[in-house]
Amino acid sequence: MNITANPNDLLNEFDLIGQLIAKAHTRTWSSPARIQTLEEIRDDMFIALDEETRPRRKTLREIIAEKISARIAHPQAIPKKTSPIGFEYKSDFKPCTSCLDIYRNVLLQLWKDFPEKREAIAASVKRVGYNRSYISNEREKLFHKKEPRWIRMYSRLLLDGWYIDVNVTPERIRKILPVAVCAAGLKWGSDICVKWA
Repeated sequence: MNITANPNDLLNEFDLIGQLIAKAHTRTWSSPARIQTLEEIRDDMFIALDEETRPRRKTLREIIAEKISARIAHPQAIPKKTSPIGFEYKSDFKPCTSCLDIYRNVLLQLWKDFPEKREAIAASVKRVGYNRSYISNEREKLFHKKEPRWIRMYSRLLLDGWYIDVNVTPERIRKILPVAVCAAGLKWGSDICVKWA
C-alpha cells in the first residue's frame, strides 16, 4: 500500500477496502485472518488520510499577521449613532430620543437663553391647554385637584425652580412648542427647526 499517495486515490482505496470488508463478512470463503488483515489496512489508510487532509496548525505569529492584514485590507467603519429626531438651534442639531425629549430640551434651551421671558412663555403656553398649565414655577399649579403623588409622577424640574408637565401627547407637544418659541421672540421653523421623525 502506498501511504504517500494522492489523498483522492487514498480515499477511493479506502472506500474499496470498506466494501471488501463488508463483503468478506457475508462470504464463506473469507477467514477471520483475512478480515483482520483488511481491517488493519483500512485503519492504516484512515490514519494516512487523516494526516494528509488535516489542516496545518498555524502559529500564533501567523494568526496575528492574518488578523492585522484583514483589518488593513477591510477597515471596519465605526457606526455613527445618530438620532433621526431632534431640533436645530443656532446651527447646531441636538439629537433627541422621543417627542417628549424634544419638548423638554427645547423648553430647557429657551429657559437658559431667555430667562427674562420665562413668565411670558409660561403664560402663552397656558393658553394652549384647556384648564392646565404646562410650565409653572410651582409644581402644584401644573395639575388642578390632583394628588401630590400624581404631581410628582407627571412633572419634571426644568430649570431654576420651574417645572414642566410631562403628561402630554405628541400632538399637544406639536402645539405647545411653536407657541413657546414665538413667545421667546424666536421664529418657529427658522430659528428653531424640529425634526419629528
